[in-house]
Amino acid sequence: MSKIGALQGTYLDCFSTVCTFKPFKGTAMAEFPSPCYEEMVVVMRRVFESCLERGILIAMTPNIEVSPIVNPGDASHLVPTNLKEALYLAKLELLRPLARPCFARRMKPYALD
Repeated sequence: MSKIGALQGTYLDCFSTVCTFKPFKGTAMAEFPSPCYEEMVVVMRRVFESCLERGILIAMTPNIEVSPIVNPGDASHLVPTNLKEALYLAKLELLRPLARPCFARRMKPYALD
C-alpha cells in the first residue's frame, strides 16, 4: 500500500494521524533514515485534503499537543488556498468555540477510586 493509499480511511468519517518515524540511537532501527521533508509534505497535504473533502471537523480539541503525531490541522498551510479551503477553515473557526464547553465538561478533574 502506498503512503497516500493508507490515508483513504476518511470514508469512515475519521482521519488518519501520521507519526513521523524518527529512529533513536541504540535501537534496532537506528540506521534507518527518517522520511525526507518532500515525502512528508505530500502525505500531510493528503491528510488535510481528505478531511476537507469529507468535511471532517479537525482541530476542535483544546490544548492537545502530541509531538510525534502530526494532526490534520497542522497541515492546513500545505494546501493551496482556494474558496473551498477558506470556507472549510472558516467553518472550523466558527465551530471551535462551540465545542469548548463540551470538552470543558469532560476535562474536569475527577477522583480516582
